[in-house]
Amino acid sequence: MFEPLLAFTMIKLESRPLLHPLCVEKMARCLHYYFPQFNKVAFISYEAFKNGKKDDIFEAKNQVIKALKYKRNEISEIISKIALSNIIFIFYPLIIFDGPLYELELVNEKPKLNPSQYIQYFTSHGFPEPEVFIIDVVRKDYLHEYLEILENEIKRLTQALLSLEPPTQPPP
Repeated sequence: MFEPLLAFTMIKLESRPLLHPLCVEKMARCLHYYFPQFNKVAFISYEAFKNGKKDDIFEAKNQVIKALKYKRNEISEIISKIALSNIIFIFYPLIIFDGPLYELELVNEKPKLNPSQYIQYFTSHGFPEPEVFIIDVVRKDYLHEYLEILENEIKRLTQALLSLEPPTQPPP
C-alpha cells in the first residue's frame, strides 16, 4: 500500500494556490489511490504484442497519458491567465476495458490468475526523467460502481479541503 505522500505524488492536479506540503497527507487520505482496500497495483514490465501489433492496454495507456498531459498544460495556462484563486483540478486517468480483465498474483510462489473488475495500473512515461502515473483500469460493466467510488471520494475530499487551514509556521 502506498503511503499518503507517495500516493499524492502520483495524483495529477493543478491548483492555485499550490497546496501547502502540510496539507498533502490530509488530502491524499481522501483519494482512492490510498484506500486500504486498493492495496494492489498492476505492474507490466514487458509490453505484450499480439500478431505483431501492440496490445490494447498499452495503446490505451499511451493515449490516456498524452491526453492527461495535454489537459494539464491547457488548465495550467488557463489558471495563469484568470484571476481565480482557491481552485483545484484533479485528473483521474482511466481506461475502460470491454473484455476479460485478470490479475496475476503469486501464492506460495505459484501463480494464481483471478478475474478482476478493477485494477490500478502503475506505469511511467517520459525520458530522461519519467513521470509516474497510476491509471485506473475498469471493466465496462463495473463502471457504475467505480463512478460511485469517485463520487464518494469527491465528497470526502471536499470536506477535507474545506477543513484545511493554511499553516502559519512550519512544523517543529
